[in-house]
Amino acid sequence: MKKLITLILAVSMCASIFTGCGDDNSSPQPKESSKTVSNELSESKSSNSEETEYKKLETVTFTDSNGKEQTIKCNPERVVCIYESFVDLWASSGGSLVARVEKTMPVPENVKDADVIGTAADVSLEKILEYNPDLVILTAGNKSNMDMIPVFEENGIQYISLAYKNFDEYLKIMDIFTKINNRPDLYDKLAGKNAEIIENITKKVSAAKPAEVLLLMPNATKGTHVMNFNSTLGCMLKDLGAINLGFKDKEEGDNYIMSMEAIIEMDPQYIISFGGGDAKKAGEILGSDPLWNNLTAVKEGRYYHMPTELYMNKPNHRYGEAYANLAKLIYPEVFVDETSAKAENTSVTLPHSDKFKEVDGKIVFIDKLDRKVEIKKNPERVAIADYNSLDLWYGAGGKAILRTDHILTTSRSQDELTKQIQQVEIMSDSDGSVNLEVLLDKEPDLVIVAPRSKSSQELIPVLEKNNIPFFAYDHEDFAGFLEEYELFCMLNDRMDLYEKIAADNMSRINAVKEKIKNVEPVTMVMLLPHADKGVYALTNSGYLGNLCSELKTVNVAFKGEENPKNSVISMEKLIEMDPEFILSRGGSGDGSEETALNIYNKIPLWNELTAVKEGRFKHLPGELFLYHANTRYAEAYEYLAKFLYPDLFK
Repeated sequence: MKKLITLILAVSMCASIFTGCGDDNSSPQPKESSKTVSNELSESKSSNSEETEYKKLETVTFTDSNGKEQTIKCNPERVVCIYESFVDLWASSGGSLVARVEKTMPVPENVKDADVIGTAADVSLEKILEYNPDLVILTAGNKSNMDMIPVFEENGIQYISLAYKNFDEYLKIMDIFTKINNRPDLYDKLAGKNAEIIENITKKVSAAKPAEVLLLMPNATKGTHVMNFNSTLGCMLKDLGAINLGFKDKEEGDNYIMSMEAIIEMDPQYIISFGGGDAKKAGEILGSDPLWNNLTAVKEGRYYHMPTELYMNKPNHRYGEAYANLAKLIYPEVFVDETSAKAENTSVTLPHSDKFKEVDGKIVFIDKLDRKVEIKKNPERVAIADYNSLDLWYGAGGKAILRTDHILTTSRSQDELTKQIQQVEIMSDSDGSVNLEVLLDKEPDLVIVAPRSKSSQELIPVLEKNNIPFFAYDHEDFAGFLEEYELFCMLNDRMDLYEKIAADNMSRINAVKEKIKNVEPVTMVMLLPHADKGVYALTNSGYLGNLCSELKTVNVAFKGEENPKNSVISMEKLIEMDPEFILSRGGSGDGSEETALNIYNKIPLWNELTAVKEGRFKHLPGELFLYHANTRYAEAYEYLAKFLYPDLFK
């Protein structure tokens, strides 16, 4: 019955799910005919399951984006696709290709061997004709594609010209593609699944007060543009009922540049940006205006830069994920994470370390340098020479007057805590060492250093010579986090935060452990991509390694080895190991996913790995996995568990 409902949904071409971005410019709906759009179903039951058989189609008739009725023969054998997003949709609809345009993202396995005939921007008509295609798939949004149509018609070559900007059009394309390939079951599996997710989300937000959003595209040279809701991301915002503040008092027209003074006067509830690079680059462009940090949405953590893969590019079969992520940002009151909600109702007993004693307004303890220290509570002039300690110190209610520079300070999620940290004066030189003149000039009453950092080790004699109180502390697992967090909360006299945040993390982690307690361990390798030195296999040591061990993973890169060490690994060896999952972190440059993928995709055998082909590769976000997640420990735990055991966290 569910499959029949989904097919009816496909026939109606998405009109009843919600009002999308089609409006007056939406693509015409496909024309129904007895031979094409309507499938005849015959349902028969076996003793163990329900089997559905579809009548094979000979042709599919629909109206394309140019308003022309097209009748396409089913199961074409020589197909050329010259639009990148359609490569994925065609391949996942059961289709094959003889030629395609170059893709920046991983290529589906069943079309990987298709010849690459250029990029979507420069593919030539002559090259296409060389393949004697029986079908060409192109986009209505590209003028050079449109200019080819008369030649295809003159030579009797079938073609599909469709617009693709929003979810409604995704459903239409999937309906056409799966019917042409006689695989309507794949529509149900992929498009139908996304439709169900999005319908549930839009129902949830329909009763909420519409979110007021200013949509921006940062540009370092031309200025930041206020964007209309005609983009893929804008269509999602419109479907979620958001109000576009940039066009609130006028008809939505062309994008335009708005001054920062005007944005401040507007005082948007939410600011969302896309394009202009990754979150770090966008933050640098927007933050270059001194007024940016005066915006209420920025100060209160309601500014978000959306990832390119889901919101600048077409999300394709991840539309449900894209809508869910966006809805949770602009309607946080509507979406309570089920795991978190469950955790709040779970009683936990927090550990309290006997390593810390309060004596006469001071906390007495042995630090990680094996020194007995006495630190006065509520220090007022704190300098922090370690990123992990800086993040945790602020999470424990502390403040600082000096900090060392770190890439994650600028690239991490933009919230109120991040804003406070970014405003702290930097005391490190370009080589990463602490500028002693700056440090001593500020007369700190406490310095927090890293136990194993070279720069911290060089700093210690100076601190001792000048009688400046200091200590070193760190952690490598959740128990260690609880211990260090309790110390920091005691020093800031904020044990209320320990009771609240540590308990929340413990409850959520316990909930994950309960879910996975009966699963079989999964095999994985953990990689670090380096542009010059190669790909390193990482051992299960440190924070992330311990996290993986707790989540029942077996690191096959070092299976059976005693005292393993991180080392360069060849693709041939990885293919031989055939791990179920490949995790990646950090690497050259900014350590981002984009940089990592650029390195991996240049390796000839990379896309031959089973885990890569089947979507079980993940480059982990730096703010949760490159360094310690600290007060977001449970978030990191849940993120990794959901990737490793998706069936348990649907």
